[in-house]
Amino acid sequence: MSDKNLQDSIDEAIKESKDEIISFCQSLIQQRSINPPGSEKAAAQSIVSKLQENEILINVQDYANDRGNIIATLLGSANGKKLLYNGHIDVVPVPPGEKWKVDPFKGMLKQNKIWGRGTVDMKGNIAAMVMSAIILKRLQVPLNGGLILNFVSDEEQGGAHGTKWCIETYPNLLKADATIIGEPTSYPGFPVVIMIGEKGILWLEITVWGKSAHASVPMIGKNPISMMMQILQGIEQKLDYEVVPLYSLEQLKKMASDVFGAETFQRIYTEQEIIKGLFNALVQLTHAETIIQAGEKENVIPERCTVLIDFRLTPKHDPDVLLNKIKEVITGLGPDFRIKDSEDDTRGRVLLKIRTNQAPSVMKNPNTRLLEIIREAHVEVFGKPTFSFLMPATSDARFFRNDNPSECKIASICDNTVLFGGGDGTLAHAKNECLSVASLLQMTKIYALIAAKYLS
Repeated sequence: MSDKNLQDSIDEAIKESKDEIISFCQSLIQQRSINPPGSEKAAAQSIVSKLQENEILINVQDYANDRGNIIATLLGSANGKKLLYNGHIDVVPVPPGEKWKVDPFKGMLKQNKIWGRGTVDMKGNIAAMVMSAIILKRLQVPLNGGLILNFVSDEEQGGAHGTKWCIETYPNLLKADATIIGEPTSYPGFPVVIMIGEKGILWLEITVWGKSAHASVPMIGKNPISMMMQILQGIEQKLDYEVVPLYSLEQLKKMASDVFGAETFQRIYTEQEIIKGLFNALVQLTHAETIIQAGEKENVIPERCTVLIDFRLTPKHDPDVLLNKIKEVITGLGPDFRIKDSEDDTRGRVLLKIRTNQAPSVMKNPNTRLLEIIREAHVEVFGKPTFSFLMPATSDARFFRNDNPSECKIASICDNTVLFGGGDGTLAHAKNECLSVASLLQMTKIYALIAAKYLS
């Protein structure tokens, strides 16, 4: 089948299946696969049912502890290449009191958009991946190899019970020549970008012990909130840590300018603070305080204060060096800031706990045939080129790429792994998250084209 005939056939199939694609996406949004606690079972079962209805082989369906992990295969010839599509079923919670325009779990179709938690991150792209496989099967497109579908739980909490578990438990089923993870990789004014690498993450929990007292006589106590403020100010102002980014800011700008043209890109970069923030985040160590806990009553100085800091590390960062630098800042604040060896250590007042340490990850070879095919398909679907880039967040790609045994017991199962998915990435985890129907249908088409081309 020629490329033109393939495109025409896929276009016609998507037109005929438009209502089905939209309805399937809505049904996934309606399943409250919120993590934590992680209740992906119902959404995973919906995916399995859809695949089984279309006679796509289910290799694994695991629902232990109300989680959901699936491995399925659209079979082609036995000896060809393997392409893997991966996506996470879980979604982040909707904060109490956050006022949406619509019910975040209704999957409402309004203004040619599907609304709800997970539409962008990333049930919309899962729906597109599933329907792309179904359309290829209905069209009987010959595949030289096989398309593996791997939809998982737990990505939003680190992935230990999802992608990592799948790779460590079923490495032979997930051994692929190329992998696409359907995280949202588009931003306002940008194409759907190919993410070839991502920053790492260090979640550091800092607890400070003070001395309780009545708030009317604060001088006889020791306020841990005030002490914590000194620590946070010290980290902000005194942290001496050299950053060596994978690409400089100018190199990143050139990646985009080569596609947009220098003048157009500079206008986008100047006018859109989101884009400027994205580029700057990729060349520096960033940190943000995300959780703070202290106090139980208005007139009591609390005994302790705890803060969670989210650090994002570039691919050349060393988390051990960073942690030692943070310790230097804290102990430099004075004798009251001695660091505890454990919670039971009475000699100190500050305890550091690493809650999560996820390594940065980047493709060793960013010039593979997979990337060529994605670029070709992007032009065919969107009428404009795309480019390779880095992601400021962290994803399950590290489990496929990394050869670090602390990340995954199965080393480098597929270095040729990229993130590539539709939806406005700035809406991920945000209020009024929504996905345009156009994006859903376009991603269904492009995933079908990529699979057909790669497995031709």
